[in-house]
Amino acid sequence: MVNIVYRHSGTLGALTYTGKGSKLTAVEVDENFAGIVIALSDLETQLAAGFAIMDIDVDDPLNPTMMIITLDSYETFNIPLPVATFRPRGPWGNDMGLARLDIVDVAGLGQFWVQVAHTTPSAPEEFDPEALDGEGNNLYAVFTTFAAMLHWVGEYDAGELRKVYDVFFHDDYGVFLVEEDHEMADDFDPFAEGVGPLYRWIAAKPHFPVETVSTTTYTITPLDIGKYLRFTHVDGCVITFDVDLAFPAGGKIHMRQAGDGPIIFNEGSLFTINPPRDGYDSTSQYKGATFCAVFLSQGECDLIGPHGAELVS
Repeated sequence: MVNIVYRHSGTLGALTYTGKGSKLTAVEVDENFAGIVIALSDLETQLAAGFAIMDIDVDDPLNPTMMIITLDSYETFNIPLPVATFRPRGPWGNDMGLARLDIVDVAGLGQFWVQVAHTTPSAPEEFDPEALDGEGNNLYAVFTTFAAMLHWVGEYDAGELRKVYDVFFHDDYGVFLVEEDHEMADDFDPFAEGVGPLYRWIAAKPHFPVETVSTTTYTITPLDIGKYLRFTHVDGCVITFDVDLAFPAGGKIHMRQAGDGPIIFNEGSLFTINPPRDGYDSTSQYKGATFCAVFLSQGECDLIGPHGAELVS
């Protein structure tokens, strides 16, 4: 370090210096110049010889914030490392202001981190993982896949707090994914809603028992999904579908006329049954006739099986 004698005190950039408060003598001026010449000479010598990097390390292997470079002259340099600061924002939504490195949850897909700051589109637009900005840059990148986020919690347990991506099994219905944080009710309703549906039906039970129906009337309930119902009454059975029955799309019920009496499908006030054949009713015509009801949405199903008598207009 060159020892410079200053007249005044002050600061220049990162250098703070203290002056003597009077004019410098001729000797002090000469020594200032001589010191600078010596320092420049030493620097030129070092640059000509060069120094090799002996070691590169970090301050903390698990959470590094500084890269440390050591030369073979044993001189070290500390270089700060950039640290990515991700910010969880919860479920993706419409008209949502997002900054770079925000993390959003997308049901059924996973978590995505924001690569370009933007405001999400208004409803009814949905999340687009391939969305671009005006310059062709991707707005999102995959952070965590949906499968990696699932958390198995076992059987349904009334009163327990369940969180988004929890997966559980209910003995009567099957396997479900939790789509909103909530406390489990005493009586499980697979179609319960909060802001939106609380559950997504992932799989029915591995198998359902065969059930015999010996009455002349029968009302379909959610517990019938996946079952094989055998109707045995000699006078047949009238099956009613409630319009408020919110079966998931693709839910199936198998039915068979196992007795002499026919199966009569009563649609209910607003429920729609699409018959096996247009222009014919859906009443079974013989013992052994087998049907499958496939639910399309709330209040509608397709009926697969033998058609009934021709309708007279």
